[in-house]
Amino acid sequence: MGASRFAFLVALGMAVLAPASAEAKLEFNLPAQVYLQSDDSGRSAADPNRCTVVAFAEFPKIKSAKGYELNIRLNTTGQFSQRLAPPFQTDGFVARYPPPAGFARFYLSLYSTGQGCANAIANIDRKWSIASAKVSLDKAFEKRFRKIDQGPLVCAVVPGSGTVKLGGWGGDGRRIIVRKQGTVTTMEEDSNQSINVLTNRYAGTGTTVTTGRESVVKIGALGGQSVLVGPNTTIRLTDEGFDVVKQPRRPVRWKIKNRPDGDYKVRTCNAVLSARG
Repeated sequence: MGASRFAFLVALGMAVLAPASAEAKLEFNLPAQVYLQSDDSGRSAADPNRCTVVAFAEFPKIKSAKGYELNIRLNTTGQFSQRLAPPFQTDGFVARYPPPAGFARFYLSLYSTGQGCANAIANIDRKWSIASAKVSLDKAFEKRFRKIDQGPLVCAVVPGSGTVKLGGWGGDGRRIIVRKQGTVTTMEEDSNQSINVLTNRYAGTGTTVTTGRESVVKIGALGGQSVLVGPNTTIRLTDEGFDVVKQPRRPVRWKIKNRPDGDYKVRTCNAVLSARG
């Protein structure tokens, strides 16, 4: 594993020089890897071959970086998930097995067996892969979520409406998807693979955003208006706002749970509201 990380460091100097896309010149490809941490400290006389192997998504910290985005694939199911920093994960297994200086980690999964470390590694190796990893040097990264969380909220559409136009949605075309609670997935245009939004992510025109039961997502544009989308709704992002693909037939009530300032109760005319950011 030491040799793997050494090669990882050597590649770093070249990898961050390649822009992640032509449109986002301040976002660069980031070298990241799945790192396996072995631990046989649980061995005992009754269990002499006990070994635990923990899988992490590991990446180097870049000077002056404002944010990191990793898209991770669970190879056994083909499902994708996303990790974003800051904040960096510092609890749980990351606290127990901290990364070396200059690196950060996200916990993925573990496998423990009484048949030795070779067996444990064989069972978890290649379970995960890094689909893409980016680092952002954009100063707006630091302000984007605070800006779109501003109110007040007003009703944006009524049941049956198909298109919603929102102010300030020009710019660089990036939209900010922030999961507030429940299950939120996105699917990019010309793709058939959905991505679970665990905290937040960027999305562009053509991306569909879907909320599950008792789920809420906030969608906004840098410097523009934002929308709060309630349960069981699917929208497709456009250059000027979004098209409503699916929404509840009747008005719904829901609240955002576990807010620091108390429950954020909303009684909607349907599942979509807008807020000026």
